[in-house]
Amino acid sequence: MYDSIVSCTIPAKLGGLGLAGQMFVVTATMADGETVDLVLKTSPAGARMAATREVDLYDAVRKGTMPEVAKICPMVLTEEADYETGEIKVLMENLVSAGCLGVNFICGNQIWGMSDEQKAKIQDSTFDVVEGAFVSAARMHAATWNDPEIMAQGWLKGVSFFDGTGKEAWEKAIFNARYMWNKGKARFESEEQMTLSPKLLKLMDDSLAAASFQDMNERVTDPSTPYALCHGDFHASNMFLRPKTEGEEGDVEKMADRIVMVDWSEVGVWEPTTDLAQMIVSDTKPEIMERTRELLESYHAALIRYNPAIEAEYPMDKCWERFCLDGASRWVWLFAMLTGFPMPPAALQYFHDQFLRFVELHGDHPIYPLGQVVL
Repeated sequence: MYDSIVSCTIPAKLGGLGLAGQMFVVTATMADGETVDLVLKTSPAGARMAATREVDLYDAVRKGTMPEVAKICPMVLTEEADYETGEIKVLMENLVSAGCLGVNFICGNQIWGMSDEQKAKIQDSTFDVVEGAFVSAARMHAATWNDPEIMAQGWLKGVSFFDGTGKEAWEKAIFNARYMWNKGKARFESEEQMTLSPKLLKLMDDSLAAASFQDMNERVTDPSTPYALCHGDFHASNMFLRPKTEGEEGDVEKMADRIVMVDWSEVGVWEPTTDLAQMIVSDTKPEIMERTRELLESYHAALIRYNPAIEAEYPMDKCWERFCLDGASRWVWLFAMLTGFPMPPAALQYFHDQFLRFVELHGDHPIYPLGQVVL
């Protein structure tokens, strides 16, 4: 229906867009006089260059070269980027106007809570929605599992970590994490309303001190370590759930069909279960985190359904092992960065408690090898 748009106006600005950029509601007028709301996502000149990566992805989707992503991303009408400045413009469907609900609210909007009105809109169980998100990810992972073609896409994050050319960028990201962690430790010491676990303190110190590009490169290029196309910032605030239609209850595949993932600026090549662990720590209550083995079994079963060849090289026990190890490794870097941001004490304590709980439920290693970072 968008083919008949004759004009657009921008009456309102939306809030809540990540670290940089703005989003606007766009009212489009059709040839017959009807109107429809769209969303314009922008980033200003000088923004993180990762913004252009999202444009590259949507361009690939529109050209039909990434059908596995087309099924789970919003409908994009047009996109453009200035690769010298990082400025982007993406015009896409308005998921809220389409009746979609933010998965963050389904998970309970853990840090900030919800109003009664927001709670009343939720019709699906949190476990079922998280399971649907895992299966949705499994489809994309299965379609790109150890696929050399995605390694040929130099714009994808992580490719340079495999071929060795990204050493400088990776080491800079680790330097930044160490700097932020030192700021964070000082804050934990000075603010009475926050408590830093001695176990997590030592884990963070030792893991950051041991971080090595050579070690990371050797791990990810080991033939026994799988890779796939990953969203890269896989958490509930970057997901929406489309409204259910009749007959969709009780079917994880149909739940997966309803998941829409947004904000693809960190899309890249990596060990796939790393994404899943990010969502568990970021968004789930203890009763869900305690059931991650069930969620991962559903994910693994979907991998095999969509790519049976995976089963021989990646049994469930290995999938679980990688999830526990790589998930915590990802969170060492993330938590270090979060501690240096000026977020409220309650929010920082939440991530501390979530990360510690994940570690204790998933192997409880004293040190983790660092891998994926945000660029």
